[in-house]
This record gives sequence, C-alpha cells and structure tokens, in this order.
Amino acid sequence: MTALADVRRRHLLDYVDAQLAQGRAASTINGDLRCLRGLLLFLQDADYPVPQALLRMPSLKPPDELPRFLTDEQVRALRADIGSRVAAAA
Repeated sequence: MTALADVRRRHLLDYVDAQLAQGRAASTINGDLRCLRGLLLFLQDADYPVPQALLRMPSLKPPDELPRFLTDEQVRALRADIGSRVAAAA
C-alpha cells in the first residue's frame, strides 16, 4: 500500500482477526479502531480522500461481564438453595 486510498475494509478486518488471535481484548481492539477512525476523520477534514467504508467499521461486541458481587438477597437465596439441596440429599 502506498496511499490511504489503497487501504480497504478487508485490511482492517484482517487486523482485527490477527489481534483476536493474539488474545487481545475486544475493548483494546475497539480502542484501536476508535483511534483510527479519529485519525481518518482528521484526514478527511484536511481534504484527504478517505474511503467511506473505513469510517463505517463496526466495533466488536464486548463479552458479557460477570457479576462483581452478590446482593444480600442473592446470598440468602443461594444459601437457602444449597441448604434445601443438602437436606434433600440426606
């Protein structure tokens, strides 16, 4: 590639695939894509021709987060469930 116009969406998708294969987190890759989009918008404002497909790169869906703690009610429900299973097994 010798010019920005030579960059294709496929190149970015290959980059994302390579980053995922290296074990990078979706949030890290999304940050990289946001930075690139910011640079592309800057270049577009400076009258450089920017392929529009590069500006429409979707971000990765972050994985569902695990709960950080249980509420008091959830702890009571968990204890009650364990207690009833122990009693049923005895």
